[in-house]
Amino acid sequence: MLTDRSTDLNNSQVRPAKPCSSSKILGISLCLGFLLTMLFACEKKVPIDTFKDLHKQIYMSMTITEKGQLYDALDKIFTKTEVERHFKRVSQFHEKKQKESIRIFIDDIEYIDIDSHGKSLTVNWVVRGRIKHNQHTHLRSLEYKAKYTLAQQGEAWKIAASEVIEHDDFELTEAELEMGKTNPNTEAAAAPGETTDQAEDAKPQTKAGEVKDKEKEEEEEETAKAERP
Repeated sequence: MLTDRSTDLNNSQVRPAKPCSSSKILGISLCLGFLLTMLFACEKKVPIDTFKDLHKQIYMSMTITEKGQLYDALDKIFTKTEVERHFKRVSQFHEKKQKESIRIFIDDIEYIDIDSHGKSLTVNWVVRGRIKHNQHTHLRSLEYKAKYTLAQQGEAWKIAASEVIEHDDFELTEAELEMGKTNPNTEAAAAPGETTDQAEDAKPQTKAGEVKDKEKEEEEEETAKAERP
């Protein structure tokens, strides 16, 4: 009896396990692949605040006119291929401003929507600012929509590609250009070689002198009357 039990036990221990079906192996592989993909995507997703900081630096760079400084500023925002493209675009923007004698001031940037998918973003935003042209100020509120792709270089993120979908420009209308041809300051006419402020200051001085002379004449007349017998 003991021998039979030992034989049965040994036989049960060496009995081969049933192989897993191919469908189970495929299911496990798909689950592992999905988990790894999600983990990789989460690790590489662009932080929204990082994108906003890069995006606002684009507008800050548009105030730089010295070409060396402009290139260095753009190099911190874009990858190499994008730096060249945006350097050319901003340089042309400065040339146009100088030709039209305009200055542009950015007052506010408001992000309406940012749709982020890993390293790609679709962004809708509004820029509010002013155009100054020949002492005239023109207000602007311009809406934009664009797609961006970012790349990580070391510890830093940079914009690797961009595509503008909808945009307006800081440009003057024909009516505004005509308005700039007239001088808005018509309060006082200055003589040649004299500033407008000097022309205005001369007016009260003349009136004050006239009043003083009249008072002196009246005083002399009263004195003469008192001395008469």
